[in-house]
Amino acid sequence: MPTTGPVSVSLYSPKIAQPWSDLNGFLRYNGDLSERHTEVAILVAAWEIEQQYEYSAHEPAALRFGAPQAVIDTIKYDKAPVGLSPEETIIIRLGRQLMREHKVDSDIYAEAVRLFGKKGVVELVTVMGDYVMVGMVLTTIDQHLPPSRPALMPPR
Repeated sequence: MPTTGPVSVSLYSPKIAQPWSDLNGFLRYNGDLSERHTEVAILVAAWEIEQQYEYSAHEPAALRFGAPQAVIDTIKYDKAPVGLSPEETIIIRLGRQLMREHKVDSDIYAEAVRLFGKKGVVELVTVMGDYVMVGMVLTTIDQHLPPSRPALMPPR
């Protein structure tokens, strides 16, 4: 059993732990999004809420699942998504607009639906929301990185 992170924290409220785990497991392993796109969505969410614990866990996972370094750098250094795949571009644009402006323009939504379908868009936004929720809890309890994990998200 981990001694840090979402799983250990969720055990303070067992009735939250199970549905939290079920949702996370579905989104990460059984949803319509590829593992690569799921990890990119997680990075966008973690970066937007400045959640180092989650960001530093998921940057290596995104790379492992094939996200190019250019995608990582676009998120990590808050750069415009230029020269990336259409899917990763729209994940970044949608996530940023949703979390910064609290809305999604119809052109961004239409492109997301074209690329992922309506079910995929719901899952994409739910992945982001799941990691915002987890990040809020970790931020509230001031969860520090395990000693073996380097901080990968630069300070802003």
